[in-house]
Amino acid sequence: MRGELDFPSALRERVALLKGLPLEALARVYAEHVRLNPGARALTATMRAHGAHMLLVSGGFTYFTTRVSEDAGFEEEQGNRLLDDGKFLTGKVAEPILGREAKLRALEEGVVRFGLAISDTLAVGDGANDLDMIKRAGLGVAYHAKPVWRPPPKTSIAHGDLTGFALSSRLPSHGNSTAVTGSFTIRAWAPADTEELGEVFRRSVREVAKQRLSPGPDRSLGAGAGQITVWAERMKNRTTFVAEQNGSLIGFIQYEPPDHIDMTYVPSRAATHGSRQRASCGAGK
Repeated sequence: MRGELDFPSALRERVALLKGLPLEALARVYAEHVRLNPGARALTATMRAHGAHMLLVSGGFTYFTTRVSEDAGFEEEQGNRLLDDGKFLTGKVAEPILGREAKLRALEEGVVRFGLAISDTLAVGDGANDLDMIKRAGLGVAYHAKPVWRPPPKTSIAHGDLTGFALSSRLPSHGNSTAVTGSFTIRAWAPADTEELGEVFRRSVREVAKQRLSPGPDRSLGAGAGQITVWAERMKNRTTFVAEQNGSLIGFIQYEPPDHIDMTYVPSRAATHGSRQRASCGAGK
C-alpha cells in the first residue's frame, strides 16, 4: 500500500467485488500468480539458524499467507480471512481487519511472548501499513519501499533481492567466519581480496546499468577508474567483511561507525550455472 487509501475501507470495497467467486479460483491465483521474493528462503533459513523466530504479518488473505509462510519458511503467519459459504466467497472479510495497527501489535506481542527487548527485533516491509512496525523495531528495513517512505529508514534495500539482506544479517566477530547457509560464508576482509572484489564491484555496476536502476544518492556506483580507487581506499578505512559462495567471492559488507552499512553482492557465475546475473547494491543503516 502506498498510503493513499484508507486500508480497511478499501479492502472491504474490493472484497465485495469477489462475491460469488468459486473457492477453486483462489487455488488458480496462487498457482499462477504468487511467487516468493528471490532470496526469501535464504533469509528465513539464515535467521532461524541463528535463533530468530520468523513471523509473517500481511494485510493480504490467509488463503495465501498460510501457503507463502510454509513455502518461505516462516514459523507463524497472520492475515485477513475471506468469508465463504463452503463453495463461494461471500464478498465479506472477517473483522477486525489486519492493517497498520495490527502489524505493530504483532511485533509488540511477540516481544512479550518471547521475553525479548524491542532492540532484539527486526522488521522488514515495503508499504504504508509497515511504517509503524518498521519504526518500532530494533532494526527496521525498507525493502523496495513505496514512495510513502520519505524519508526512508536508515536501513534499506533499493536494488536486488533478499539474499543480500541474508548475508548482512550475520556479520561475524572480528577474525572469525560465519556460515550463513550451506553455500554462503562471511568472513573478515583481507588485503588479498581487493582485486577480486574490485571485479565484483565492476560487475555490480554493470548490472545496475543493464537493469536501468537508479543508484540513488550514493554516487559511488560510478564505474570510472578514479571512483574504483576511492572505493578501494574505503575498504581500508571501514570495517569490512567479504561474502563467499561455494568458494568464490561474491560481495562485501562495509561498516562505518556509528550507523552506516554499505553492501554489494553479485552471485558468482559458477554459483548461478550460467543464469542471468543479478546485482544487489544497498546503502543504508
